[in-house]
Amino acid sequence: MNIRKLNALVRVSGTIAIQTLLLSFGTIGGPLAASTSAPENDANVLVIHSYNPELSWTQQEKNGIDEGFENLDRSVTVYHEFLDSKRYPDLHHRQAFLEYLRVKYQDT
Repeated sequence: MNIRKLNALVRVSGTIAIQTLLLSFGTIGGPLAASTSAPENDANVLVIHSYNPELSWTQQEKNGIDEGFENLDRSVTVYHEFLDSKRYPDLHHRQAFLEYLRVKYQDT
């Protein structure tokens, strides 16, 4: 995971209403659409939602993302994290959140 890019995107999400952010780890690289070719290596995807998981909007997005990845011709593990920026719009916890993600997913 590129923490500088993630930091910039989290910083932007504090001022622009980014609804959901997808970051891929490992071997996805390229379009995420299903292909007709042979399955590729396993991949990991981190989805960072702007809002908290209790909101119906966020739940619907999460379910749609999960269903979309289930339809691929390859094994994809999807991880979801939540900025909760609706309740905490200033994102004062940005650095702590980035450190949390770095530590949690460092071996992913």
